[in-house]
Amino acid sequence: MLSPHGTLTNLSYTQMDALAVIQIAAITGIWGIGFLLLLVPTAIALQATPHASKRSRATVAVLTAILLTGTVAYGGWRLQAPATGTMRIGLVSLQKPTQAALGEPEGQALEARYMEAFGRLANDGAHIVLAPEGTFAAADTSIPAFSHMSKQHDLVVGSGVVFSGDPHGRRNMLMVFQPGAASPATYIKHHLLPGMDPFIPGDSYTMLEGNPRIGLAICKDMDFHDIGWAYAARHAQMLLVPASDFTIDGWFHSRIAIMRGVESGFAVARAAHAGRLTLSDDRGRVVAETSSEAGDAELVGDLPLRETHTFYAQWGDWFAWLDLIALTAWLVLAFVPRRAPVENPVQTHPARA
Repeated sequence: MLSPHGTLTNLSYTQMDALAVIQIAAITGIWGIGFLLLLVPTAIALQATPHASKRSRATVAVLTAILLTGTVAYGGWRLQAPATGTMRIGLVSLQKPTQAALGEPEGQALEARYMEAFGRLANDGAHIVLAPEGTFAAADTSIPAFSHMSKQHDLVVGSGVVFSGDPHGRRNMLMVFQPGAASPATYIKHHLLPGMDPFIPGDSYTMLEGNPRIGLAICKDMDFHDIGWAYAARHAQMLLVPASDFTIDGWFHSRIAIMRGVESGFAVARAAHAGRLTLSDDRGRVVAETSSEAGDAELVGDLPLRETHTFYAQWGDWFAWLDLIALTAWLVLAFVPRRAPVENPVQTHPARA
């Protein structure tokens, strides 16, 4: 709640390849996964503690086994849910420059390369194509090449754009061009990277028109729970997320975004500079992935979609607050002095005369 980096440092993201385990996030959020990770060594430590009673050891061992077994069983059951539909999506990241001004030769050359890539993905059956965060710089939301590509191929075209047309300051924006729409749908990044994002943050959410229900977000937004909750409340089935990573964090940062989908019930299409291009469903399965860490990259894949409503999206961080309440109560009990038991006095009876 207080960190400018949201949930970035949470231990639970280490388990993203353990699909059956991470399904518990649909109920407890990431806090349930962290709880299990710390529960196992705690239970082992208690078994090795000579001062613990046999009853305490047995109770904790049984509870730990029940929680782990129940988590895996629930996860296995949840992973069996069939998809209600699919959407074929193309992602592309071309090497720098980024933030290339569309009014200058360098930007126009990069735009031409992206149009070629979008055309290839459209010919491969993609209905949506997405380029990374901050790919272009523009002072106008009217970008003729993107609009033409959308209409020509009946294609939804999205790209990250540094927008300088706002008199209040520059915006880190996602523009999405849809066939038949007079102007693009836009979304402004909410959560900025301290010291590196010289932009004015946004405070609204954007859903594309029609079905499936698609929401928009940008990179670091996915480190924060408020984005997942907001789009779950809007019944989003999928988010389009342009991003920009730092090469070394490509796998890790993509998995944070994927976790938001597990928690709040939507698929994620994420295209990152110097990171990973990923298509993941609302169960956290990565159905297609490639790396842009070393150069140009593109992929196309069929992303499963579902109508998912999670307990966590409705009730938020209930498990974390319950943990804190329980911790406080047990700390109080641990430090409150206990009264020594009062011994019963020996009863004596005077001898009868």
